[in-house]
Amino acid sequence: MILEQRISKTRYGILAGGGLLISLLIWVLLTFTGFIKPFFLPPPEKVFLAFISLTVKGGLMSDIAASMYRILLGSFLSLAIALPVGIALGVSKRFEAFTEPLIAFVRYIPPSAFIPLAIIWFGI
Repeated sequence: MILEQRISKTRYGILAGGGLLISLLIWVLLTFTGFIKPFFLPPPEKVFLAFISLTVKGGLMSDIAASMYRILLGSFLSLAIALPVGIALGVSKRFEAFTEPLIAFVRYIPPSAFIPLAIIWFGI
């Protein structure tokens, strides 16, 4: 077994920056050559100009705030539901026996399969 040696923070930063630079270069090459259509992957300059435009107009921060609100609300709601249910499952064998068939059924469904159901139930 080969063990990875530790690297300095400077070398780590250089490697991280190089990885980002190579990714950006690949992105530029894929869009500049027309290998990928701009509809599927817009060129970096269009993305940068859109970022500047959204930042100047002020729409970006309100969109970020709305997304953060939804993420935090969803996290707190799931915590408020899952924590008591988890404690009840650990403490009560009756509750565990009552919920086991549903948990066993849902356990083997891939999480990505719930996305269409969530869209149907909650809308886009």
